[in-house]
Amino acid sequence: MYQTTGFARKTLGGTFEKIDIERNEVGPEDVEFEIKYCGICHSDVHIADNLFGETKYPIVPGHELAGIVSKIGDKVTKYKIGDHVGVGCIVDSCMKCDSCSKGDEHICAKGFSMTYDSDTKHGHIATNTGYTFGGYSEKITMNERYVVAIPDGFDLKRAGPVLCAGVTMYSPLKHWGALKGGLKVGIAGIGGLGQMGIRLAAAMGCEVTAISTNVNKKKLVEEIGAKHFVVSTDPESMKAADSSLDLILNTISAPHEMSNYFGLLRRDATIVQLGLVVDNHQVNQMAIMSKRIRVSGCFIGGMVDTQEVIDFCHAKQIKPEVEIITASQLDQVYDKLKAKHDSITRYVGSNVSKFKVGDKVGVGCIVEACLKCEQCQKGCEEYCLNGHTMTYNSDITHNQIRTKTGYTFGGYSQKTTIRQDFIIKVPDSYPLEQAGPVFCAGITMFSPLKHWGALKGGINVGIVGVGGLGQMGIRLAAAMGCKVTAISTSPKKEAAAKSIGASNFVVSSDPKSIAGQAKTLDLILDTVSVSHDINPYLSLLRVDGTMVMIGAALEPQQIRGAQLMFTRNSVAGSIIGGIGTTQECIDFCAKNDIKPSIELITADKLGKVYETLLGKNDSIVRFVLDIDASV
Repeated sequence: MYQTTGFARKTLGGTFEKIDIERNEVGPEDVEFEIKYCGICHSDVHIADNLFGETKYPIVPGHELAGIVSKIGDKVTKYKIGDHVGVGCIVDSCMKCDSCSKGDEHICAKGFSMTYDSDTKHGHIATNTGYTFGGYSEKITMNERYVVAIPDGFDLKRAGPVLCAGVTMYSPLKHWGALKGGLKVGIAGIGGLGQMGIRLAAAMGCEVTAISTNVNKKKLVEEIGAKHFVVSTDPESMKAADSSLDLILNTISAPHEMSNYFGLLRRDATIVQLGLVVDNHQVNQMAIMSKRIRVSGCFIGGMVDTQEVIDFCHAKQIKPEVEIITASQLDQVYDKLKAKHDSITRYVGSNVSKFKVGDKVGVGCIVEACLKCEQCQKGCEEYCLNGHTMTYNSDITHNQIRTKTGYTFGGYSQKTTIRQDFIIKVPDSYPLEQAGPVFCAGITMFSPLKHWGALKGGINVGIVGVGGLGQMGIRLAAAMGCKVTAISTSPKKEAAAKSIGASNFVVSSDPKSIAGQAKTLDLILDTVSVSHDINPYLSLLRVDGTMVMIGAALEPQQIRGAQLMFTRNSVAGSIIGGIGTTQECIDFCAKNDIKPSIELITADKLGKVYETLLGKNDSIVRFVLDIDASV
């Protein structure tokens, strides 16, 4: 160990003072460097103030280090004495897991060690306390894997923020496709993170919209690359940008309603939470289901991305705005960051051709759409930009269907007339009485399974809720070649779930059952339509896994943003499917002999069935009204 100076808070609520700390001597693969500059991040304030209840004191913060190499080990190959280098948020990880092998050390299966106040558990770094000390210090020693080369000519004073704010924005931009250019990207929150996001996305060739509560930010964000500006507190400004963005990076770290930004997203768009908010986010499921949008999270980036971002910034001349301070000003700066910090310094007529008299056909949830918009042209009538018309109790807006009331009547009826574009052909061999549920429960599960890659097989799929929707999901996913885990509050469902294709069963009310399947699933489809806590299910997801909300619970969901961020998981929504996908679904069911469990009833039993459905319905059987027997 060697001794060096650090600037620390010794206790909660204390002020910064100089202390002596000890770090490990240089080993064969280690680099020691003198720290010349260290950026101050908003999370430094959170952790120093013990906002998460886990801070160890004394704490020496700082994870935006930049300096000059002063000593190297005899096996170091990437650096030499005198090189300009930096360190971001990661100083150690297991180096062996799947994530580390892919350069995603920040989602190390055994947990990475952060630059400060993190247990030194992997044995590649040491201090006199057993936890790490950060960059408010004179020098540091670590394995060369976690050191970043700062390009010649890049101002050392401006390098540190790139290794935190820069990679925090670069990593999700790259992961969600912005690095290729051509996307419409929104950046919510124009502080240290936001200003870096605007610069990076613009340099990648994306059209950037800056989103802020502060109208005074307009000129400033336009100067650094934003093409549009939205004032999030102004309804007219928000309305003008409705459904305009492919991706939103939400950098806001103060309590706020993330769902306020959902209206800005296009179909299949993603909002990524980057700002670390302690309070849960409330998410209205219908808001994400109606456009199949995803709510995701991302947390910094691995060492590959960190080196890429500093190189990208150098090539594109992206330099964060900085203000140089001394250690004596740390408490004052922390007070500024605790306040609201606005600085950027840091979708059978005469032309029917598809059907003939006598054909077996069906209709699902959609009977009308504009047929002209981008979504209808793609076969996604469920996301018609001008609104699709539901099969019943829906205003007739496109004049392709008529009733005497001006709104639609559904299938509890003897006959119906609908434009051929919205009719599904039932395969000749498929039982007509079992076809109906495929057009609702079937397509509701088939569409997200297809969209999130399960149709190709080979992924682990979880189905939450083993009712009418869930049983179809299990059958479909298993037939696609996926390994299916059924998830239910009722242990009694296990036998039924496994009889229709589930390989595993989790009792969601049993913590041990949940823990036994932790980090095993690539995709979860949540069919539960009553209010429930989804956060325990998120622990079942692997890194980059997705949970899709399908059951339309009316109450907003409380989502822990941090839980998404540390695994880059996504929470998304999906609602039914387009006509093309619905035809695919019934054809797939016919080919794979998937037939929903049904119980035929007559109209006089409807009241009783409704009462059953309003209660907690544990049956996997779908009730089907026999029209001929009822008339």
